[in-house]
Amino acid sequence: MYTMYHTVRRYVPEEFRSNPIYKAPTQAEGENAKSAKQSRREHRAAMAVAAKENADRRGQESPTKKLHR
Repeated sequence: MYTMYHTVRRYVPEEFRSNPIYKAPTQAEGENAKSAKQSRREHRAAMAVAAKENADRRGQESPTKKLHR
């Protein structure tokens, strides 16, 4: 919802901006989106730590270091 309203809506022709898909998110929707985003961020961080531990255990170079070469 946030992305549709704040990012995409400005490129939508004026006659279609009143479509409910482009409406501003409610306070509750914004809070739900924020908590979901935070949860995904924490999950990705945990997966990166687990991947590094697995690579270290196998004696390999960290997968994140391979990406940043």
